[in-house]
Amino acid sequence: MSSFTERRGVSFAGILISVLIPVTVWWVCLSTDSLAFAWICAVFTALGVWTVLLMRAAQRIEVTPEVLRVGRAHLEAAWIGSAEAFNGAEWQALLRAGGGHTAWIDVRSYHPGGVKVENTDPNDPVAFWLVSSRNSIALAEALQHLVHVSGNPEDRSPSDG
Repeated sequence: MSSFTERRGVSFAGILISVLIPVTVWWVCLSTDSLAFAWICAVFTALGVWTVLLMRAAQRIEVTPEVLRVGRAHLEAAWIGSAEAFNGAEWQALLRAGGGHTAWIDVRSYHPGGVKVENTDPNDPVAFWLVSSRNSIALAEALQHLVHVSGNPEDRSPSDG
């Protein structure tokens, strides 16, 4: 049984921004000539920014025998078709081409590559997922193993699970 788990994390830029926003708010609020007001604004802004940052940092990619889960989104194993890993220039070209309205995209700019996952559900308007990963090859291998174990996508139905 193959499984894969990766915590998405945050970039250095995200950390830097999470520090600069409260400092900027503090500086702007100083114009009211109230140091207490400036500190209150900065603290509440920092709490909000850091909450969002921690929520993004906690997001995971998981492949289990039943499902591919990216954050709160999931794709059941019965509907996973091919999975192809891309790195470097190939991944950048794929992202530039985009998927239009037929792709579900969850990308982090600081990840060096990603995986294109085919969605074989005929009732889902999303044809494929583009998911960035630090280890796109391992993610694609876990998904291909899942497809191999599950059988042919054309022969599956959601109740076959």
